Amino acid sequence: MSKNKKDDILNQEPAELELENRASEKIEEFTETDEELNALVNGKKAEYSDVRVRGRGLRFGAYSVAIIAGFVAIIIAVNVLFGLLADRISLKSDLTADNKYTISDENKDFIKSIESKVAITVFCTREQYIGSEFAYYQSRAGIYDPSEGDYYKQAIILLDEYTKLNSNISLKFIDLNKPEAETLATKYQSQGISIGSFIIEGSNLSGTVRDELLPFDKLYTLETDQMYGYSQLTGSTVESAVTAAIFRTISDKTVKVAVYTGNGCTSDLSQLTSTLETLNYEISTFDNLTLGDIPEGTDLMIMAAPTIDISEDIARKLGDFLDNKGEKNKNLLYFAKPGAVLPNLNAFMEQWNIKQKDGTLYETNSQAIYKSDPTYIYSIPAANDTFDKFLSKVNITESDSMVIAKGVAVLEASTEVSSTGVIKILTALPSTVVRPSDADNSWKAPTPADDAEAPVTALLATRTVTSYEAGTVPGESHIIAFASIDMLSAEYESDPAIISDQIVYSIVDTIVNVNSVSFSIPAKTIENPTFLPSESSSDLMFYLFMIIMPLAILGAGIGIWLRRQHS
Repeated sequence: MSKNKKDDILNQEPAELELENRASEKIEEFTETDEELNALVNGKKAEYSDVRVRGRGLRFGAYSVAIIAGFVAIIIAVNVLFGLLADRISLKSDLTADNKYTISDENKDFIKSIESKVAITVFCTREQYIGSEFAYYQSRAGIYDPSEGDYYKQAIILLDEYTKLNSNISLKFIDLNKPEAETLATKYQSQGISIGSFIIEGSNLSGTVRDELLPFDKLYTLETDQMYGYSQLTGSTVESAVTAAIFRTISDKTVKVAVYTGNGCTSDLSQLTSTLETLNYEISTFDNLTLGDIPEGTDLMIMAAPTIDISEDIARKLGDFLDNKGEKNKNLLYFAKPGAVLPNLNAFMEQWNIKQKDGTLYETNSQAIYKSDPTYIYSIPAANDTFDKFLSKVNITESDSMVIAKGVAVLEASTEVSSTGVIKILTALPSTVVRPSDADNSWKAPTPADDAEAPVTALLATRTVTSYEAGTVPGESHIIAFASIDMLSAEYESDPAIISDQIVYSIVDTIVNVNSVSFSIPAKTIENPTFLPSESSSDLMFYLFMIIMPLAILGAGIGIWLRRQHS
């Protein structure tokens, strides 16, 4: 320290010297503070950098967690939504090639149109029906099921579809151990109720409640082995049987059919009557027109292949029935029998411009001979508008083989009675000729003329009320005549190209014209229980699982990667 400085300090007053010492200490303090601050700032920078790195990792981790959580939430929401919708609409998709588990489009339209309440009850639990218990019960009854239970599962899937298509239709299963089961068993005992029977209950718009029991043999087709005494399940008629029963229970009118079994008429018409029942026809039989009359209220009478001639009194009763006291609206379904000598019956039919001539039809075209037997005769529509008039209720095209029958009588339309109109519905092929009934083994079929008319195999004769009020539809009575009862034979069921019985039903139901819903629902068959998707379904699954889903996953991955790169 310099002498001058020392003197200055010594000469300073104590207060001044104390103040200067404090100032020096502050300067030293500030210097130390700057160094500490710098060190602190540098430390904070390093700490912030570390936090920033860790924060970015946490942020991206949060994004991943959020994406996963969002995906899981979407899956849960979709499941909940589908669970709610499953109770209201059908969410199933039938991928089988022949739509084994799907209600036909035509039937769907009818089901959706139902406005009254319908209850379907299955006489067992759902688990029993689709499980082993019901199959075991049927096997004990001698019924073999090659589908191993698939037919029963198919039935329940179809019933579920009914309820999805229309909320007016309900489905209920019965626990056989509950009192309700005993009540139903007592009520339907006479109708043959058993485990698995369906009960259809409905009401028409006027409030009338009807019910109908559908036992096993109404729901499934069986083929019986006469040698071994067991039956094999060959198809399901659940859809057609349930729909027909629903229609019958809600309909305001039922067509009454009387099957005549007298005068040698065929009595075994189960093939015909069972189908008519599905079209809401009420079937009864009677066998004596000599002492009795046609049942009251009959809308359609059936005479199938009579072999004994009728009396003049019976002919009069037939005429009175069709005239219906001048109101008409009655129908006679007649199947001719070739070779039968029936002068009175033929005379009655001729009053309706329908003639039966001697002989049977014989096919001369080798390309049109069925089973190497020329007495099998094909029939085709008689005119271009026949499809529109009579065949609109069956799913066929003009190229279908349609009708075939053996032992076909020779029918002819005449115009002798002016009050009766007659039209041809079906004809044989132009190559068909008539084989006389007295022809022996030496008979040779003639060559048909180039301009020869094809023989008739189905005719419709009509008489109309001549006096009626303006603005009203005049009543009509009809005779529908087919040339052979063999058109209804079960022999042709195995050939899908031959739909003779469906043609007959369509023609009859169209002419009677009382059903607002009449359609043919073929039996569903399961020839192989293995799942075989259709070609379009296979393509859909290929594109969905092999292309669309992998691309979606790849796109999501690329999107996440790009987002990380830009953050």
